[in-house]
Amino acid sequence: MIARSIDSNETRNSELITAYVNAGETYKIRINSTAGSSTSQYLFRTKITTSQRQGKVFTQTSVQPNNLNTRYNATIILPELWEMGYDAGEYVDHYASSAYIQMPDCDLVVITSHGDEGRIYFYDDSFMTGGTATYGIPYCACLPNYATGALTRVKLLLFSGCNTGDSSSIHGNLVDVALSKDVMCCIGWTESFWDADIYYWHTKFFEKLSEGLTVGDAISETNAWIAAYATELSTITAQYYGSSALHALTLK
Repeated sequence: MIARSIDSNETRNSELITAYVNAGETYKIRINSTAGSSTSQYLFRTKITTSQRQGKVFTQTSVQPNNLNTRYNATIILPELWEMGYDAGEYVDHYASSAYIQMPDCDLVVITSHGDEGRIYFYDDSFMTGGTATYGIPYCACLPNYATGALTRVKLLLFSGCNTGDSSSIHGNLVDVALSKDVMCCIGWTESFWDADIYYWHTKFFEKLSEGLTVGDAISETNAWIAAYATELSTITAQYYGSSALHALTLK
């Protein structure tokens, strides 16, 4: 607490207080004045800086076709990220160009949506591509436009959509391009699957990461669990990740 006597002629110096706080918690600030004046006024300026790891889960509410809603994925991913100490949040119905701008400042990114070879879809038909063709659709994003090293901070990037690990002669390969921009680990899928399938995969995968497993071991144990207990989800175990780093990387 800082106590200060104030009168109308006083030029006051600012007081700087540094405190460490936890993400997601609420804090109250109170100033007590010994002057007893009912007209005393106080001005607060706050600056929040954080060294916490940043995680973002991009979801959609009605991506075409079929008005796919992927928000339920955030409900099981975010608690595990918070448990691991991430400052993480859900980003709903963003354009691909918005995600493109935000990704370099993240440690972990999950994009859940429809996908196909070399693309994953965002709001209003915009898409992120491993190539350079956008067909004139606004707010798209081309991964090759990143400078080399632009995604160095990103430790894990998931393109959680059908066939996002497959290549296209027009749209390239999302995983390969992301790795070329220095993402440490990137995962795409090489088969089609139902929206519920990825939910179950995310549930087990992030649970394993929260337990301290490496990314590689978390993938292996998640796929083994699917094979043993949910064989009808077999196509969800077809991933392409193209990076040996995942066998050593832990995110907790």
